[in-house]
Amino acid sequence: MADSDIKLDHIQDVFGQMTSLKTYAIISLGFETEMGSDILVQKLCSASDQLVRHFAYLCGHVAHRASSTSKISLATVVPYGPGQRASLVVPKDCKTLSAPLKTMLQQRVPMTALDGHVFASHRPMPDSYNEKECLAPVFEIQANIVDGGVILTFQGNHHIMDMNGMSSIILLYAQALRGESFSASVVEYGNRDRRNIIQLLGPEDEKLDSSKLMKPRIYRDQPQGWIYFHVSNQSLSQLKSLTSTPDEDILRDQRPPWVSTDDVLTALIYTRVTAARLKRVKPTPKVTFCRAINARRVMGINQEYFGHLVWCVNTEVALDSPLATTDFIGLARRLRFDLNSVRPAEIQSFATALDALEDKGEMSCGASLNTNEGFDLVVSSWAGTRLSEALFGGFGKPVFCKRPNFGPVEGLVYIQPKTLEGHLEVALCLNTEDIQALQVDETFMHYAEYIG
Repeated sequence: MADSDIKLDHIQDVFGQMTSLKTYAIISLGFETEMGSDILVQKLCSASDQLVRHFAYLCGHVAHRASSTSKISLATVVPYGPGQRASLVVPKDCKTLSAPLKTMLQQRVPMTALDGHVFASHRPMPDSYNEKECLAPVFEIQANIVDGGVILTFQGNHHIMDMNGMSSIILLYAQALRGESFSASVVEYGNRDRRNIIQLLGPEDEKLDSSKLMKPRIYRDQPQGWIYFHVSNQSLSQLKSLTSTPDEDILRDQRPPWVSTDDVLTALIYTRVTAARLKRVKPTPKVTFCRAINARRVMGINQEYFGHLVWCVNTEVALDSPLATTDFIGLARRLRFDLNSVRPAEIQSFATALDALEDKGEMSCGASLNTNEGFDLVVSSWAGTRLSEALFGGFGKPVFCKRPNFGPVEGLVYIQPKTLEGHLEVALCLNTEDIQALQVDETFMHYAEYIG
């Protein structure tokens, strides 16, 4: 089918135009199976065909092109030429490149076992792609065949989807593998016009200041790396129970404000990493704790929206305050307050300013952060994506759902999808000295176990 036969202009939203999104959201799901390679690939491709029949843009690629009314180059979904792309699924024999799946599971799937350069063909931040050298697919499933199973690496172009959006697509893929059809409402919503998904503000509307988001982030090459920590369901329950006890700022006859398990785990990470960094880095007046949140709830948008809708919520704390290093329960309450305080006008103001820029690289949600030389820290949680619960037809349920090991981004943390047993695993990228300090931190290690 020729490019002119398919119109995909409706997929071009405003929020996904940030140049910093010229990268991929990536997650790998492991499945134990003795299915033959030919049958395995046939089943995977058949299910992916169902996705493409209903969501044609998933089989396209992203190109930056000027619009008909402007010289501004925008990220646009373009169909591949005839015969250029047979399937979303790209099979790869990794039996000589990887340990058997059973061995990986015995080791609890550490970062060292999930080499992103083996199990993925695309890269997440801080790396970006050059579409002039190689076309950038909207969505790709790399089927890595290993001894004892298959590792499916889902790779979504960040201009077109965030992890929450890609998770919705993955869940539909599981549905296709079960032989189930998609509801008309899901198909309609998955193909909705994105151009006005966020209502831009007019000349007379009050706009909030977005100038702090104009400074580009800089990634530095320092001795650092990614590691996994395991937090059991028992530890999570223990952490959550601590939030039911009032602190000095709450009256005895009042109920403590509700906080989520995600809030308190995030606060524990923030405080103990900051304490570890203080042993190495010269103190600064304040620290910014950033949460990359799913903004669909704030904007009143369906949770199954496939597009990119991540918003950064910053909590600034004085570095000499207990909230920065020790009082993680108090910090959890502050994080929840700041999260509940986010209003649509913030996101609309940002989107309006971004839309007016000719250079989309001048704005980024996390632009004001200094995670390399300071104490700032970014946490993104995928705990609620429900990927571990999904039944992928004859492949069963995934035995792990994890981000592979890629290039370092110091100060970036990903909470992985919750396991079937209710455990959580946390991927942290830190300076090597900070990792060593965290491994012997009594408070952190009381709740967490080192995987590597």
